[in-house]
Amino acid sequence: DPHVNAFFQQCHKREKDMSQSPTSNFVRSCKNLLNVEKIHAIMSFLPIILNQLFKVLVQNEEDEISTAVTRVLTDIVAKCHEEQLDHSVQSYIKFVFKTSACKERTIHEELAKNVTGLLKSNDSTTIKHVLK
Repeated sequence: DPHVNAFFQQCHKREKDMSQSPTSNFVRSCKNLLNVEKIHAIMSFLPIILNQLFKVLVQNEEDEISTAVTRVLTDIVAKCHEEQLDHSVQSYIKFVFKTSACKERTIHEELAKNVTGLLKSNDSTTIKHVLK
């Protein structure tokens, strides 16, 4: 899938210089993951994609980027739910997910902060995905 490929290319570029904030191209590649037509393209790389998104969530200090990443995370999980692929998300959480922190910022804190922001949005689809 070209969107998944573009995301991985942006992740590779980002790995070279983690001291910089994510570029607009990186954020666009994250958002474009939502345009993947078949969830199975994401499922093939689910642990890697989620790990990259969680890493950006705690290493980034810009609210706009954190909100975008949280939205992508919630939409991916919602798509998994819609396709009865909950077991893949549960397996990721049980066997792969590692909570981490960067500069005193934890994944759980960042998710909580950004999920509340998503719930305040006017986008009913986003709110529905967050609540799922």
